[in-house]
Parts: sequence; C-alpha cells; structure tokens
Amino acid sequence: MYLTYIRRFFWNLRDRCQRFIRGYAWSDIVDMDWWFIRTAEPMLRYLQEHHYGTPGKYTDEEWTARLKEMADELHLCDEENVVEEEFGGDYMKCEEIYQAMEAHKTRFFKLFSEDFYCLWD
Repeated sequence: MYLTYIRRFFWNLRDRCQRFIRGYAWSDIVDMDWWFIRTAEPMLRYLQEHHYGTPGKYTDEEWTARLKEMADELHLCDEENVVEEEFGGDYMKCEEIYQAMEAHKTRFFKLFSEDFYCLWD
C-alpha cells in the first residue's frame, strides 16, 4: 500500500515537473482528448462566470449563454458523462453513445471555431 502511494507521489511529481518545463506531461499525451476536456471545460466555465468583457457581436447575456453552451457540449464529449446523463448509465448502447459523443464534439468545435479569437477575459 505504501509503495503504491510513494510511486504515485513520484509520478505526480514527474508530471508536474514536465508541465512546468514544457507545458504538458507525457501522461497528458496518452489520453489527449480526456486531457483537453478536463482542462478546457473548467476554463470555459470560469469565463462564463467571470468574464469582464464581451465580444462586440454579443450582448453580455448572449455571450454568457454561448460560453455555457460550449462548456456543456464539451462536457458531453466525455463518454462517462454521456452515458450517465443521456443514457441513464446503460453502457450497452455502444453505437448510440458513440453517435451522441460525435454530435456533441461536432457542435462544440463548431462553436469553438466561431468564437476562438473571442475567448479572452
């Protein structure tokens, strides 16, 4: 038990050092889609709650709703979230789950690309 704890501590330390030196760790590359979802969703949620400026083509309410929609779509790009929230925990509907994830991914990247240069605070 202690050996596992010590090993995880050093892996975590290694990952932190790699992120400090080059901005990403080897472990981030292994599952890049999960890393992107885990990293970008909180950033979008933060912008939704704390933005100080609004792009000229949106009102404040529209921009807040747009950021929420982006974050929600990204949240549903994760298989676990789709299965729990849209399929009630039924992992047996593999094809439907994959199609739902693809639809959310497509919608997210459409929104993300339209407002890519507006994601600032």
